[in-house]
Amino acid sequence: MYIIIFAVIISIIFIFYNTLINLSQQVQNSKIGSIEIMMWFYGLLILNVIVMISIHIHKYYIETYQLSGNRGPRGYDGRQGENGQSVCTKTY
Repeated sequence: MYIIIFAVIISIIFIFYNTLINLSQQVQNSKIGSIEIMMWFYGLLILNVIVMISIHIHKYYIETYQLSGNRGPRGYDGRQGENGQSVCTKTY
């Protein structure tokens, strides 16, 4: 699971590398204007669309291809636990 998350993060960084580099250079030069803000907005918009699409693909995969079968036999009963201390006290 962590490998998939890591791969997605690396992919997103790779896709938006140019946008992030341009934005960081413009911040250093203090030349941020409306065009640069729009570029950053479009980058975030594309990122959100990618996340939404991946969530829907995952949901579709889980609902469509998840293996489901008959339930197996019930397992053995475990030991009875010890009684705990009551932490609720009533004061009237």
